[in-house]
Amino acid sequence: MNIRNGLKVLNLREVNAFLKYFGIYYNAFDEKEAFIQALKENSPLYKSDQLVRWELATNHAEWPEEAVKVIMDAAKALRMLEPQTWIVGNFDAAIQIGGANQAPRLRAELVMEAIGRGHQISRLILTGSKRRELKEKEIESVANYAPNAKTEFDLARGVFDRLAPASGNLSIDLCPIDMDNAHNYNVLDSIVTAFYPLHTAEYPRICAVTTQIYQQALELDLLRVARKHGIPPENILAAGTPSTEAVIKARTPLTYLAEINRTIWAAVEEATA
Repeated sequence: MNIRNGLKVLNLREVNAFLKYFGIYYNAFDEKEAFIQALKENSPLYKSDQLVRWELATNHAEWPEEAVKVIMDAAKALRMLEPQTWIVGNFDAAIQIGGANQAPRLRAELVMEAIGRGHQISRLILTGSKRRELKEKEIESVANYAPNAKTEFDLARGVFDRLAPASGNLSIDLCPIDMDNAHNYNVLDSIVTAFYPLHTAEYPRICAVTTQIYQQALELDLLRVARKHGIPPENILAAGTPSTEAVIKARTPLTYLAEINRTIWAAVEEATA
């Protein structure tokens, strides 16, 4: 996989066109705090503590044609429109990033699919927030694998219960996340710190799995964690599961706007770490 660091992402022509269109002119290095604050103000996800990403699909506001083009060009450049990013290679651990609806199940299944193709993965770490309570619509949507789930971590438990009986040599661990609004960087850092000491003779190979629309942002967060722990960049991979046709069809320009802002933020943090 062609790993792109934060500077490469910030230098993408489509990213710069996006920033210009939405009036974000701060320097990401010399005016980092103001730059990030502008990204937050440009994203609907930071205007409500209760908003969940998948709920952006309910926003059907009309957008100017130019705005849609700028947003979708940036989304494409940031790999959000690609079908998926496969798991290729052998890894000491695959970290399934917690998510909503069917995402935790699909992310874990991507790991199992890679094992089925002959890739060696020693450990699967299932994560989920203990603090994020599921909304009624989401509870109904996960009944097929996590009946009676109340929190995001219950979705990880549901995946564990499905996979554990036939896991074979794969070690499966449940890792509850007990932080408010936990960013992927903090989640990944805490897991790497807990499972792999900082001073080891051989650095681990780590794969993290999310949904494809978030893959570029996860790659940047994982790259930053790897640098902190001295893990070579060639030892990491950020994989992305495909979304269903219905999920993709339901996405709106606001969905992509939010994720572009988040990815640019991740790029700034990686570039300035």
